Amino acid sequence: MGILIYLIIGGLAAHRLAEIVVVDNIFMGVRGFFNAPQRPIWVKESIGDLVNCVHCAGVWICAPIAYFIIHHNPIADGVILFFALAGLQSIISNKLGRK
Repeated sequence: MGILIYLIIGGLAAHRLAEIVVVDNIFMGVRGFFNAPQRPIWVKESIGDLVNCVHCAGVWICAPIAYFIIHHNPIADGVILFFALAGLQSIISNKLGRK
């Protein structure tokens, strides 16, 4: 496959994974854990910000995706493709105004 296809697939996968971490209810407990009032300020300002910012989380999510795209692994390719399809579905659903 061409580099453009890998870029699109990786970008869609990163989009969906970042959205899962930052927006979706499944990670609400993790976000709450790092943003709890009793946590030290450095935890809230580093990890707490990371799990509340799509762009911040996306950067770190892209690193393993890029690694696995470069070093082909059939299992990782399947997982990346799965999240790419989920990302595409998420974008289409959001554009249609559905949640």
